[in-house]
Amino acid sequence: MPKIPPDQVSTYDRQLLSARRVADRYSVHIRTLSRWLARKIIPPPDETICERRYWYAASLDAADRRRTLEAGNGKTAHHTTP
Repeated sequence: MPKIPPDQVSTYDRQLLSARRVADRYSVHIRTLSRWLARKIIPPPDETICERRYWYAASLDAADRRRTLEAGNGKTAHHTTP
């Protein structure tokens, strides 16, 4: 993925979401995130700070789009949610 100059990155793209907020985003229990990580349903955390996992909202959006495109192309997905 090409690097975007910092002055062209929106604050939304830089927004870090904690594991709790990611679980809330998908309306699942926080332990489900570990299962999804193991099954590669969501991308690995973008940052780990003091042993806590954080994702950029833009990374999750990109993974959601990719999963939607794969489902539309008839590829089998491990899970239909998130």
